Amino acid sequence: QLTGSNQVLSGTGEAVIFNTEKHDYGSNYNNSSGVFTVPESGVYAFTSTLSLVGATNVRAAYVTISGSTAGVIGSASVEDGLHGTADYNDLAITVSATAAELVAGETVSVKVYSTTAYASVDFLYSWFSGRKIS
Repeated sequence: QLTGSNQVLSGTGEAVIFNTEKHDYGSNYNNSSGVFTVPESGVYAFTSTLSLVGATNVRAAYVTISGSTAGVIGSASVEDGLHGTADYNDLAITVSATAAELVAGETVSVKVYSTTAYASVDFLYSWFSGRKIS
């Protein structure tokens, strides 16, 4: 979970850093870099919900869950959804990877791409979770 303050994004695909861990059995998530390292090969499921705020001039946002070897394993996008006034420029977006076959040592992160301007990730309503399912 992201806590404390909003993370301002450059819009160029940087990783979202969820700096508070609720359940990280095995310490596989790095809350300084925003990277989860796959502890053992298998099939994994991931979900992330982001609240993007303060993006008055953003024309489009694209959120991915990406593996270092597997590439994009989940994505969601919105176009013109953030282009509004100061009162109407926030967006909640959820992205899931329901079954991704990953190998031990591969890394997974949530990334945001946007156009025209930069959004912030709201710390109150943004989170990332993952688990091995087989």
